[in-house]
Amino acid sequence: MTSSNISVKIVGGLLLGPIVLYMAACGDLLLLLLASVAVTAGLVEFYGLLTRSGMRPMTGLGIGLGLLFLLAAYIKPEISVAMILSLAIIAAFCMQLVREMRGRDRYSISDLSVTIFGAVYIGALMSFVFNLKELHETYYLEHTKYALLVVLPLAGAWASDAGALFAGKAVGRTKLAPSVSPNKTIEGAVGGLAGSVMFTMLICSVLDISLIHAIFLGLIIGAFGQIGDLAESVFKRRVNVKDTGTMVIGAGGFMDRSDSILFSIPLTFFYLKLFVVG
Repeated sequence: MTSSNISVKIVGGLLLGPIVLYMAACGDLLLLLLASVAVTAGLVEFYGLLTRSGMRPMTGLGIGLGLLFLLAAYIKPEISVAMILSLAIIAAFCMQLVREMRGRDRYSISDLSVTIFGAVYIGALMSFVFNLKELHETYYLEHTKYALLVVLPLAGAWASDAGALFAGKAVGRTKLAPSVSPNKTIEGAVGGLAGSVMFTMLICSVLDISLIHAIFLGLIIGAFGQIGDLAESVFKRRVNVKDTGTMVIGAGGFMDRSDSILFSIPLTFFYLKLFVVG
């Protein structure tokens, strides 16, 4: 990554980051709007890349399903993902049946599979922001009205990105996964973990979450944020693209900006639910 690209990425983050975090912290309709835009844009990019690779995802169904995951979690966070996924499978095969009866081209099983996978990967994982919002309102509302538990995986993942960027640029020498992402280094990964832990400790101190839990949360958010980034890099290499899009200043597409939070959001919720408030 060149110095000019890094500068654009930093400026883009400084411009968009505070707006995104404010909308996430406010919760309710602003959070629903933010998540809906991210899921819709992410799925448009995801299905677009699949189409370029020769597949035929059911884009309309996939986006509708992704938004349904969000809406269901917004209305009632404890609604089972498996319940919505079951409805999605039924809907996909019903659409296939209708196309068959009308003599239209059928979708293959792989087309149906990647359609549902995309909605789960982006829509279902993102929907856990509303589980975090409910958790905050149940246990931490007396500390602050802003949903800091929602902010936690977002800010932690982006702090990890920043730490990895600066550490990798300054002292990065040892390649982390050259076959997947040639620019990433082990030193950068360590810097990313440090950035995530520090930012997580700051937010947890406001919520009176213990230091040991803050450290574990920071490590989980930082590590799985980087794993999510690498997982998307594998996908992009498969379809031979550098960025998933150009919608976000200095960061390519929405998927390029959200890949580090898709894993960290549900894992943050699971850790908090099992070990902190359980």
